[in-house]
Amino acid sequence: MNSVAVGNGDSGSPVYYPASASEPAYAMGILFAGADNNTDVNVQGEARCLGPQCHFWFSEWNQLQSHLNRYFSP
Repeated sequence: MNSVAVGNGDSGSPVYYPASASEPAYAMGILFAGADNNTDVNVQGEARCLGPQCHFWFSEWNQLQSHLNRYFSP
């Protein structure tokens, strides 16, 4: 990861596994928290996290389905 946007209102966003040569990108969970220990500001004035200092926490689809006893199709 080179950089990502960090901001209010991102919770609930899908977390995607990147595409590979044989598979398309797919949603693997739902974001519920994020933190950046190395913040920079882009040209739009938005904070972003740089490189390995980015931390994100998300719930995986299978864990959501198990906890809620429901099946979701991402």
